[in-house]
Amino acid sequence: GKKFFDEISSKEGLFALLKLIPLFLFIAIFWALYDQTGSSWVLQAEHTNLDFLGMKWLPSQIQAINPILILVFIPLFTVVIYPLIQRVFRLTPLRKIGIGFFLTAAAFAIVALTQHWIDAGGEKPSVSWQLLAFFIITAAEVMVSIVGLEFAYTQAPAKMKSIVMALYLSAVAVGNLLTSKINHFIQIPSAAKEQYESLSATQLLNINDSQVALPGYDGIKDTSDDITAQIKKQQITEIALTKETSQSFQNAADQVIALAKSTNDQFSAATPFPPLGNDSWGNPISAKIINATTCRISSAGPDRQRDTAWDTGLTIEISTPEVPRESSWMDVIRPNETWIETRKAILNVEREKPSTTTYDITWFVGGQNKLEGVSYFSFFTWLMLGCAVLYVPFALCYRPKTYLPADVSTPEVKDPSAI
Repeated sequence: GKKFFDEISSKEGLFALLKLIPLFLFIAIFWALYDQTGSSWVLQAEHTNLDFLGMKWLPSQIQAINPILILVFIPLFTVVIYPLIQRVFRLTPLRKIGIGFFLTAAAFAIVALTQHWIDAGGEKPSVSWQLLAFFIITAAEVMVSIVGLEFAYTQAPAKMKSIVMALYLSAVAVGNLLTSKINHFIQIPSAAKEQYESLSATQLLNINDSQVALPGYDGIKDTSDDITAQIKKQQITEIALTKETSQSFQNAADQVIALAKSTNDQFSAATPFPPLGNDSWGNPISAKIINATTCRISSAGPDRQRDTAWDTGLTIEISTPEVPRESSWMDVIRPNETWIETRKAILNVEREKPSTTTYDITWFVGGQNKLEGVSYFSFFTWLMLGCAVLYVPFALCYRPKTYLPADVSTPEVKDPSAI
């Protein structure tokens, strides 16, 4: 009530909040990275060797190590790690948080290194590298999340502790918002999608159409840069270019596929691509390995500028027959089929597995990312490292002031034998 508003508007209350807000912003950066263990790290795990400890893991199962490590690390740090560090230097809450920031940067550096190996193609790196990153970032969580929550509570005046806790927890939302904004910013729009949505908005298209002809870059239909879009539920599911435009990309794809077949049906940076010629607009065609089974062939497109909505090309994805599962010591505690395999069979949504190796081609006009692969993880590594460095002078300048609730006191004991 009134006492709360009096305290939060007082000089001391405002000063306490102003001191804590920079700390919350630093912690928001931590959450921007940490919560990617359930998103970008899972996507990365799909392209690693998931055979570990005698079984093949699902990409989303790797993050289960985090809650297990939390239960182990909290008593381990309290009883062993913190006392050992105290022998070297005084370990304050602010120092614990700072160490946690640097550990977070180290965890992302390991993930970035793993992604570098994925981007190079060839043999897949072991998922054990990601597990190592989980060990480090979970240690960082213990030192940042738990300590930060406790520290913020002690720095809040008695009537402001709930709102300070709310502000601290909002750092999680701010961190996730930051990540979503970065991911939105690095997305390159798709010209095909933009043209389709523009025509749909002006009601020039029949919503029941399964195939739509789009005018392309020149805005005129029946020219060489037209785009044919396959539509399902008013969404583009596939596109096709005219024969005149697609021929140069198809020739480049044939060269890349022939090279992949000669290297055991995989893309590898160890085998450089030959010159792939130019597209119909005179732009050089280039090939980029996404991982061992995916390669992108593209050019600057009709606008002759890279990283725009008109970047044109195709993606080649290698599909191989499923290898029979080998028996292991884990068979006694795992089902013959995972839950998701059983569920897909019930819903009849499982894609038919190829009996032979196939090279699937998907065309695109725009829709890629400005920051992908190792560049994406390196960006967040440097962001966290920069945050950790900037945190050091903040922690040195911060002057803690602990507030305890006014009603906390030692109860009077009338009978000493009852203690």
